Amino acid sequence: MKRLVPVMTALAACSLPGGQDGLQAGDRFERVPEPPPPVTGEAPAEVLERIRADLATRTKRDTKTLEPIRDEAVTWSDGALGCPRFGEMYPQLPTQGFWIVFEIGGRQYDYRVDSRGRFRLCDNPRGSGKLPADDR
Repeated sequence: MKRLVPVMTALAACSLPGGQDGLQAGDRFERVPEPPPPVTGEAPAEVLERIRADLATRTKRDTKTLEPIRDEAVTWSDGALGCPRFGEMYPQLPTQGFWIVFEIGGRQYDYRVDSRGRFRLCDNPRGSGKLPADDR
């Protein structure tokens, strides 16, 4: 029981006067705004068509039914395009490109594209990989 007294005293010292939890009747709360929806319509049509063909092959779907939920011009933080692969080396400089994502049956297919139109499906994305200046 002697050990509990210092702990209880310390806890009591942390509470607000009168046992309040810091909220009072009439306090107003502000909602945290929803994040903006993903950007679409920024990648070149030719790049989108090649990615649709790749995805159609992978999923056995008609390319006409595949619409991206994200299609955004970005500046990747480096040549890994926000999707590094173990054992590969990448230029460590900002890289212009596109971030294209499709959703089929609850699964997302995350494609990363460089400025030359080369793309790859990112199986293990590590965040967006975008530079902070690109956040909208």
